[in-house]
Amino acid sequence: MSDIRLLDSWSPPDGAGQPVACLATSFTFESDFFTQECLSRFLSLSTTSAEGDRISSIAALLEEEDRLSETQISVLIDRSTPAEKRNLRWDLLPVTAPGGLLHAKVAALIWERSARIILGSANLTSAGYRRQVELALAIDLNAECRVARDVIETLVIELRRLVELVPGPVSGPKERALNTVDLLADRVAGLNLPRTGSGDLRLAVAPARPGSSPLDRFGDVWRGAQPLRATLLSPFWDGADPAPAVKAVRGMLTGRPAAARSVTFVVGVDSLTQTVHAPESLLAQIETGAVIREFDTPDPDKRRTLHAKMLLLESDQWMAAMIGSSNMTGAGLGLYTSHGHHELNLWLGCPAGSKTAQHLRSLACLGAEIDPDNLDWRVLPDEDEPTTPVLPFGFVRCTLDASAPPRLFLELDAEKLPETWDILSPMEKQLLTAEGWRADGAPQQIAMAVTDDALPSYLLVRWDAEGQPCQATWIVNAEDRGALPAPPEFNDISVEVLLAALASTRPLPIALERELRRTQRAVDEGHTLVLDPLLPELLVKAAAQPVPAPDGVDDRQQQVAVHRQHGVEA
Repeated sequence: MSDIRLLDSWSPPDGAGQPVACLATSFTFESDFFTQECLSRFLSLSTTSAEGDRISSIAALLEEEDRLSETQISVLIDRSTPAEKRNLRWDLLPVTAPGGLLHAKVAALIWERSARIILGSANLTSAGYRRQVELALAIDLNAECRVARDVIETLVIELRRLVELVPGPVSGPKERALNTVDLLADRVAGLNLPRTGSGDLRLAVAPARPGSSPLDRFGDVWRGAQPLRATLLSPFWDGADPAPAVKAVRGMLTGRPAAARSVTFVVGVDSLTQTVHAPESLLAQIETGAVIREFDTPDPDKRRTLHAKMLLLESDQWMAAMIGSSNMTGAGLGLYTSHGHHELNLWLGCPAGSKTAQHLRSLACLGAEIDPDNLDWRVLPDEDEPTTPVLPFGFVRCTLDASAPPRLFLELDAEKLPETWDILSPMEKQLLTAEGWRADGAPQQIAMAVTDDALPSYLLVRWDAEGQPCQATWIVNAEDRGALPAPPEFNDISVEVLLAALASTRPLPIALERELRRTQRAVDEGHTLVLDPLLPELLVKAAAQPVPAPDGVDDRQQQVAVHRQHGVEA
């Protein structure tokens, strides 16, 4: 167990080979951050399109298109999360979580010769990875992995359960996500994992959903006398008194003697204003003997906001820690049968005097005891709750057929639609209204032409709720990613430049950038160039489908084979 930068977990281990597939989940989501920081590391991109000048961006885009053409990327987010413009070569799947929200934060990364599962508290956002204190665990699935087989298999089962929450039939993007789960299951089946955990470390997967609490899995990692002490670390708490989550944890402290039982709450405190980020009702716990401590952030400038979640239970001989996405709330711990969030956590059990236990205690970062008389208490807006209108459940699924002429396919559920609504393109061109839909017989499936020049990665939906106008995004996914056209940035690349790049022994993105800069210098120096624009699809095919070189064939000959395969003579 080691402390590393969370983003480093997205980079492949040595010898992992080429990227194959990724399945990640998040509540809030930032498309640009995911692409430029997480995806670029997973794909081992040498640069990003957000860096440098136009030529650098084209080369970076070519490299990205090349890798995405051979890699399946699926991201699951809660349907309340607004969509942003993105590359349609990877899937963004909105989840309808019964009774609550998709709140799990887990990623499965698969390369040719390795795989990794990351589970923790961080959303796929710049705040989650750069401006907040988070906790996460990374499990490398390789020949050295000593995690018990049933733990990894349960993680795979829970990932499949989350994908199955995606509405609509098992086809296109949903089918691709399930295929990634199948691939992960196959990788796990091929590993020589132990039947039980190694040494004194015990692990158990702890999901949460309405009526199912992660606290129920505590017994899977516990040994010996019952716990006496609890430490609760969370950025968000129940505002009620008594708080359901606190009551549930207190009920787990059944060790003897009863007088030795204790509870410690660890809360965030703003270093500038000295405001406690917790409900004032938590003060009532002091009267029962509990201690409230400040989270002593390890960040040198003390400006990172607490977003990590952890529960520690201890006896004199044993410790258990739960790390993951669950806040210390009734909804986060699955304490209600009718509502609650869909979470994913991991219990770790170990001897109380072990190095692992010492490390887990250190993660709680216990600071000074809170003086209730000298601090202000203020509940922060919950980042894990919807802040914008949620797309009504009647808007089930939207996919894109990118083959010419491109068309959108909409799936609607009449019983769950609002009375009045309309659907617009990202350029706010009206595509469909409730009145027009009913006049056409209220069909469940609708096909319509794409009206904007660019293929949309989302649509806009407007409706009225209790007399108030609302608007949300409706995510679009490509039914067949192979039918997507090349990016328009490739339209200005000439045959001459492409052939020169293909003839190089360097990787195509690097060779293309070199040739584009050589051409640009010639133009800047006043030379006249006769350009013959090439169909952009040729560039994508050349990048995505290299011809394997037979034994004894050098790189130059292989490039000529590439030219001929795509109908180009060198």
